Amino acid sequence: MTKLTLVLLLFLIGIAIPLVHSTNEVDEWIQKLHHAKEKVSRLHFYFHDTLSGKNPSAVEVAEASKTKKSPSFLVVAMNFVFTTGKFNGSSLTILGRNATLQPLREMPIIGGTGAFRLARGFVTAKTYFLNFTSGDAIVQYHVVAIHY
Repeated sequence: MTKLTLVLLLFLIGIAIPLVHSTNEVDEWIQKLHHAKEKVSRLHFYFHDTLSGKNPSAVEVAEASKTKKSPSFLVVAMNFVFTTGKFNGSSLTILGRNATLQPLREMPIIGGTGAFRLARGFVTAKTYFLNFTSGDAIVQYHVVAIHY
C-alpha cells in the first residue's frame, strides 16, 4: 500500500464514520416526524451591522458593479446561527429581497438545521439606526419560524 493510498483510506474512514452516525440520527428523526407537532418560535432581536472601526461585525467580500446603482439592492442570504441556549447548534436560513431603504421589509425563512429542520416562516426587518457615511446600521428583526 502506497503512502498516498493509506492517507486517502484514512481520510475516507474519518469521513465515513461521522456520516453513518449522522445518517442514523436523521433517520430516527424522520421516523418520529410522523407524530411530531408543529411549533412556532418567535424571536426578536437587534442586529448590529458594523462596517467601520477596528472591530467590524461585517466585511464586504464581493460586489457586482451594478449593486450600488440597483433600486432593489439585489438579494440577501443570511444564516442565523444559535451558539447557546435552547437552540444551540441550530440555524435558520433567510433568502430574499432586502430593500434596505424601505421602512419595513419582509423576507422568507427557507429552511434551517437542528431544531429548525424543515423550518418555514418569515422575518421582518426594520432599520433602527443607519449611518449613510460609514454604512453602520442597527436593524430590528422579528422572526416567526414554524418547525417541528
